[in-house]
Amino acid sequence: METGKAFGAPFQGHTDYVLSVAILSDGSCIMSGSSDQTIQVWDVKTGIALGSHLRGHTGQVWSVAISPDGNHIVSGSDDGTIRVWDIETGKALATPLLGHTEHVLSVAISADGKGIVSVSVDESIHMWNVETLEPSGISLQSRTQSVLSVAILLDGNCIVSGLDNGTIQVWYIETGEASPLNGHSDWV
Repeated sequence: METGKAFGAPFQGHTDYVLSVAILSDGSCIMSGSSDQTIQVWDVKTGIALGSHLRGHTGQVWSVAISPDGNHIVSGSDDGTIRVWDIETGKALATPLLGHTEHVLSVAISADGKGIVSVSVDESIHMWNVETLEPSGISLQSRTQSVLSVAILLDGNCIVSGLDNGTIQVWYIETGEASPLNGHSDWV
């Protein structure tokens, strides 16, 4: 970070584009999602893949996120599903989370590790309970734009999403109301 120079050789192992990366909070591991429909966990210091590729999606893996406790990976895919993976075993927990009708482009995990948010080309935002792997009952609809990216504010009260019309929406979870932030001239 201080020099801006890359160190070590590039991590190699995916057979197609790497679409998303996330890093464990202690900095020891990186997770990557790829067009090759897999997720890989990497040792940061050595660049060596830890275990085999995580397989289960039937489409490109657009987004990966890591739980704050470092126990789970959440992934979103072209196949319209969200999967929750156990980092230790490399196995998916339960069945895929279903609710989107199109590609899932971004996923995020709340700071307390209890909630997952997913967004999709289908113009929807869904929230999921990590413990039950069920919908939390909160679903938001942009109504006119594909939702391309998502983050959860640290206090857990707001979701921030990027839309394909250049708008950022701040969603208030309790009310479902959104406040737009304009300024980009193309996709966020």
